[in-house]
Amino acid sequence: MGAAGFLAGTSFCSFTSIGSNTWVVDNGASDHITPNLSLLHDVKPIQGYSFITLPNGKQAEIKHIGSMELVPGLVLTKVLHIPNFHFNLLSLSKLTRQSSANVVFTPDVCLLQGHTLEKDLILGRENKGLHCLERGTTPQETQVGLGCS
Repeated sequence: MGAAGFLAGTSFCSFTSIGSNTWVVDNGASDHITPNLSLLHDVKPIQGYSFITLPNGKQAEIKHIGSMELVPGLVLTKVLHIPNFHFNLLSLSKLTRQSSANVVFTPDVCLLQGHTLEKDLILGRENKGLHCLERGTTPQETQVGLGCS
């Protein structure tokens, strides 16, 4: 799995692989997205054909919608399951609306801050231009702030 980008007409590859428990913090994503159905609970199948349009103009079908605990005490709702998508995306706009919190970017980390949180939460560390959160298979194993690899 790779992420490709374009800069002045030149293609480059930023990541060759990102683990199934890694969430890319995305300030341009309109929805939380995962290709991994096993990460979700309270799953509901999508009736009919629903899709999202990707930045490259292609469409990807939404199969399910559900919830997941990102870190202890922080549950993401309305997470889209898109099997042929290659990454987990954490939508900052949805997260900030849902948690009534603010996002702060520093040169090294992305923080979630708000009065509803016990303390600031590191959403991700910067690595190759992306901020990523590494999530364990259970909330107890979650380690926030590890970068993409």
